[in-house]
Amino acid sequence: MKTREKILEASLELFTASGYEGTSLGAIADKVGIKKPSLYAHFKNKEAIFLEAVEIGEAGYHDLLKRMINEQKGTAAHILRSLLEEAVAAFEEEHLLSQFYYRFLFFPPSGLEEKISSITTQGTRRLDALLADIIERGQEEGELTTELTVEQILRSYLCMLGGTDFDIRYYQHSSVDRKAYLEMIWSVFWRGVKA
Repeated sequence: MKTREKILEASLELFTASGYEGTSLGAIADKVGIKKPSLYAHFKNKEAIFLEAVEIGEAGYHDLLKRMINEQKGTAAHILRSLLEEAVAAFEEEHLLSQFYYRFLFFPPSGLEEKISSITTQGTRRLDALLADIIERGQEEGELTTELTVEQILRSYLCMLGGTDFDIRYYQHSSVDRKAYLEMIWSVFWRGVKA
């Protein structure tokens, strides 16, 4: 692993554990095993490290979901259901990345709100487009209701996806409980959007 990647990996852990303000360049350098001045050969300052970590987190989240979507075949229902199940499992495996993402999405460092919003908005638009394509196809094939707009179904799905991730993380369901929980959540969503 190259030094720049080590810096980003270490900073991701430290920013998640201690926050932006609580993470010093010295702490990042110590965790990487280099001297603090060596950081400047790779990054202009702490803000630059942090913003690149946000970009990596956003890209990782988007790429994970895009890969999951692209690997799925079948009906819109099958793809959306499988994505929900796989995403929840992946978010648990990538605990540090999702913890970092949630922390700074909801509580961005002072003065960096607009820059973070710009990064996350781009990723959100890409994900929305991928899911909207699946929903539109489901409507065209008569699987999803046309009484709701693509946007209504999309927003409901994203709310379910994010809420489920948060709820399972907070209540720490076992794998058996998680399966029953996802079935319950999915059945209510599907009842509302099926044709």
